[in-house]
Amino acid sequence: MSSTWSSIVNRWANRSTGEAKPATRRKSIQLGFKELVPCDAASVDIVAIHGLNGDREESWTADNGRLWLRDFLSQDMAMARILTYGYDAYVHGRDQLSEQTLNGHARDFVAKLVLYRKATRTFALINSSSCNQNHLADHRTIYENTKGIIFIGTPNEGTKHIHLGADVNSFRTSKINNKVAQHLESNSEMLQRQIAQYLPISRKFKTYYLHELLGTPISGCAKDQEIVTKDSAVLQGAADAKAIGLHKTHEYLGKFESKEDDDYRTVLGSLYDIIDHQINQSNSITTREEVIGRATSVQTIQQPVDEVEYPLT
Repeated sequence: MSSTWSSIVNRWANRSTGEAKPATRRKSIQLGFKELVPCDAASVDIVAIHGLNGDREESWTADNGRLWLRDFLSQDMAMARILTYGYDAYVHGRDQLSEQTLNGHARDFVAKLVLYRKATRTFALINSSSCNQNHLADHRTIYENTKGIIFIGTPNEGTKHIHLGADVNSFRTSKINNKVAQHLESNSEMLQRQIAQYLPISRKFKTYYLHELLGTPISGCAKDQEIVTKDSAVLQGAADAKAIGLHKTHEYLGKFESKEDDDYRTVLGSLYDIIDHQINQSNSITTREEVIGRATSVQTIQQPVDEVEYPLT
């Protein structure tokens, strides 16, 4: 969820002082799953899920056009099938806005993942952090086969900057999806409820919380602001979790221009650690190199987005 607030913040920081323009219809939203790197013999799946006002490809693409999931990670994890997922995450700025809630988006993701798995006849699975005994069997298998999650700049406890994009004076002609906005306010009841549900099952996953170290310039603020603070990005009390700062503003957390970017190495190392942890947990004689099948032309390098799993056997 690394790009959650980048679009909102850009509009606030760079807004003109003139009359606000009406919302305009932008390019069509890219919905659903897209295989950035197909792999018929994949031993691990990785799925990237963007944040609010995000895009399934642009949210992960650097200014130089490099989409690291496709251009870098595919070399360092050649046996991984890499997918990105798109959903209507706009909370303002369009002439039509979804009425979906955050919880609804999450449920849709799990349901669509189940269907995608069946359509592609694959046994590799990804992400759901809220399944329980009462869920459908198909949904529960996703939960059971999720091995790790990397949260990148995710406002797990909300953000005080949620109203940047909903400022009445700046966006008085724009529609606002308040169903989503109100849920992401700091310490919202919905977020607290989700945290209470997640913490007891957090031991099931190897988890990384990656957070911003650089503030974002915001008009009217004397000091650059962290859009999602470390306190919000890192859940206290989560089992088997690590927190690491990325030397980026919130907007660029999920964007890397080269494999030499130290923050890319942090993400890659996090993925490697998730795989190593699963190998150790299963007492397998399999090596990480066998799992990821790193391209022979690529040297080993260490180091959001997102979820890793193994095939059912």
